[in-house]
Amino acid sequence: VRDSYSLLPQFLRRYSDLNPEAVVALQVDDQDCFMRLFVTITCFAEVFSGLCLPMLHLDGAHSKSTLYDGVMILIVAKVGNGTQLHLGLAHVPVESSLFMVWIVLLLRRGGLDVESIPIFSDRGNLLAASRILQNDHGLTLSIKFCLEHLIRNVISKFSISKAHTGSLRAVMASMQSSATIDIFVAETHRLMTVIDRRLGGKIAAYLLQIHPIHWTVFG
Repeated sequence: VRDSYSLLPQFLRRYSDLNPEAVVALQVDDQDCFMRLFVTITCFAEVFSGLCLPMLHLDGAHSKSTLYDGVMILIVAKVGNGTQLHLGLAHVPVESSLFMVWIVLLLRRGGLDVESIPIFSDRGNLLAASRILQNDHGLTLSIKFCLEHLIRNVISKFSISKAHTGSLRAVMASMQSSATIDIFVAETHRLMTVIDRRLGGKIAAYLLQIHPIHWTVFG
C-alpha cells in the first residue's frame, strides 16, 4: 500500500490525458510525501449545469488508512430524480478553512460558478473559508447547512432523549421552513414548550448563533 502512493502522479497524469476537461491537482510536502489531491469527472461544470439541481453538497469523511490520517471531501450534486451524482473528491491532511479555500478555487477553475449556487455542508470550516474567499478573492459564497446534520448535532450536544426527538425534529423543521422572521421567532419559542423551558432555551440559544441565512427559507 505504501508504494501505491508513488503511482499517483502517473495515474493522475494518465487520467488527465484521457479526460482533458477534468480538473486534477496533486501536491506533495517538503519531504516529497503525499499531501493533498483533487480530482473531478470530465466536464463536471457542464454536467452539473445540464443535469443537476442548482445546489452543491460538500461532505467529509475521515480516512481509514494508517498511512494517511487525512480527510476525504466528497463533491456531490443531485439530479432531478434525487439520485446523487459524485462530481469529484479531494483528499486533504486536515479539515481546515485553507484547504476548503483550495477546493472551492479548484471548482471555480473547472468552470463552476461557485457564487451562483448554494453550497450545502455540515463542515464549519467552509463558513470560515467563505470569509477568506470574500476578502482575498472577491468571491461571495452562499453557504447552507443541512437540516438533518443540525438536528443530529443538537441531539448529540444536548443529549436529547428518544421521547423528545420527534418533537425536536418537527420544531426544527418548522424553523427551517419559516417564510418570515415572525414565524421563525414563534417556532423558536416552541422549543421551550415541546421539551422543557430550560433545555429548550439552551437549544434556542445554540441555534440562534447560526445566522438564519445559512439554514432557513426566509434567510
